[in-house]
Amino acid sequence: MSYEQVTHEIFPGHSHTHLFTVTDPAGAVVYRTDTMQQVVCTPRGAELVREVLSGRSAPEALPPEVREVISAGDAAFDPATMAPPRTGLQDVRALYLLVTLDCQLGCDYCRIVRQPGEQARLRMTPEIARQAIEHVLDPIPSGQRRTLVFFGGEPLLAPDTVMSAVSQVRSGPEADNTDIMLQTNGIAIDEEMARFLAENDVFIYLSLDGTADVHDRHRKLLGGRGSYEDSVRGYCNAREAGCRMGISA
Repeated sequence: MSYEQVTHEIFPGHSHTHLFTVTDPAGAVVYRTDTMQQVVCTPRGAELVREVLSGRSAPEALPPEVREVISAGDAAFDPATMAPPRTGLQDVRALYLLVTLDCQLGCDYCRIVRQPGEQARLRMTPEIARQAIEHVLDPIPSGQRRTLVFFGGEPLLAPDTVMSAVSQVRSGPEADNTDIMLQTNGIAIDEEMARFLAENDVFIYLSLDGTADVHDRHRKLLGGRGSYEDSVRGYCNAREAGCRMGISA
């Protein structure tokens, strides 16, 4: 899949709601920037979303999980409260790469709605990440600060993509002007990954919800076991390697 095969749409009166469609394999993602909710849907679901956001169909036509994301918030479907969408990349200074929607965890408060099927297992390829960096970050005038953020899902489920993109930025002419951040549950941070992240000055936001009993109550592995020990192991590997870190709780 090439970068050009991803289509991005926004609709008048719904500037917080973004529809991303992919041609191969066919599917779509609906993303709300104000609530940070997202849901994967089928091509047919994307058509229904387009109809609703264009005012040609009622929200009731949507599957419940898609309708929940689109209608989230008090201002849903009220054009008078929505700011007009901005266009162009002239003032963009940050690129968020949603590397995958997949994750090792099934947190009970996660905003990502995952459905069985091909889309849930998709990984962004190194080539797509490279094209996105060239398209968004590279045109920023020399000397100005810029930010690259990896998130998901769990971005380290696609380690080749993360490492390739980090290496691309750190070997480029604006390496010293670029902040790189990684939002992660920490499970996949082994000693080798920790060294790579430290050597390339990637700031890590690691999700840890407090003490083991609190964390394990909500952040469980897909098999049902708590993930506290796995996340703390990743945290310790990163700290010992010298990574700069913060905790997302």
